[in-house]
Amino acid sequence: YVPKTSEQLLAAEAAVDAWAVELDVAALVEAEGEEGAVDELVGRVTKKVETMLRGGHDVILYTSRRTAHADGAGGLRTGALVNSALCDAVKGLGCRPRYLVAKGGITSNDVAVRSLGVDRAVVRGQLLPGVPVWALGPRSK
Repeated sequence: YVPKTSEQLLAAEAAVDAWAVELDVAALVEAEGEEGAVDELVGRVTKKVETMLRGGHDVILYTSRRTAHADGAGGLRTGALVNSALCDAVKGLGCRPRYLVAKGGITSNDVAVRSLGVDRAVVRGQLLPGVPVWALGPRSK
């Protein structure tokens, strides 16, 4: 997924006046062995994103472009760790983003459900083929 996602990230950065915040996957994998280190790393990312959002900026939160498959399971464990970190970063925001664009089927679902508390959404249409626009229920973040 990394090459295609990297292309999409570059296109988004070129098209939108947004601040970019990287979640460093290698640092995340390294932090996994230390008690509280993952939470600390995610907390720093969350704070950066929130500060920028509160300043009126759009933010692109993305994972580092290097692949890190130190788990010996084809990256499944690393993928789950990254998914959880992204969800926790969004869930930890103390402000509500004006909008959110999530990439990836499982990641998009998990961010919606685990981070934003979505239990109901209405699909309003599509921005582009395969890019739905949702209106979230009232209990969502």
